[in-house]
Amino acid sequence: MKAIIFKLITNLILTSIFLSLFSCCKSLIPADDELTLKRENYDGKDIRTDGYYFRLNYTKEEGHYDTYFFYKNGIVLYSGTIPESTLNKFIDYLQNFDKSKNNYKSSWGVFLITDSIIKFEKWYPSSAFEPTPTYIREGKILNDTTFQITKTYRGNGSELKEVDEIYHFKKFSPKPDSTNVFIK
Repeated sequence: MKAIIFKLITNLILTSIFLSLFSCCKSLIPADDELTLKRENYDGKDIRTDGYYFRLNYTKEEGHYDTYFFYKNGIVLYSGTIPESTLNKFIDYLQNFDKSKNNYKSSWGVFLITDSIIKFEKWYPSSAFEPTPTYIREGKILNDTTFQITKTYRGNGSELKEVDEIYHFKKFSPKPDSTNVFIK
């Protein structure tokens, strides 16, 4: 009987130590950045929301398409970077958009439009031991199918960088669902 009680007490002590260490270590890991832009429903006519926006981005030897979906509920979905060489598969890719993207925080963000200025903020990938940062991309709306991003900066206002990115609209249906676990 004494051996059973000793094992129970030993297990209880070890479990307590483990839980204490785990909660201590968890508090040492910095939290992910919070979005600084507030999600608001979008009912304007400045940009279209019945498709996606894309830009051709040349990095290294080959171009890539960066694609974003904007939703009436104020959410933006970064659907990925697609190599230019697979352009013929681009539409297939979007139509079969991987629903597991809902699990990637870096796919999601929010957007705001004020006086022909567009801002969208999303999380960006980081290492497993660093907090996930947010960045805001900001620019001007040229017309309802084109906008130009002119600067990007951290959600806390740091790391300002001037850019020149033109995004064009492509009508597309059905869009991936904007439901995700990161933005309420």
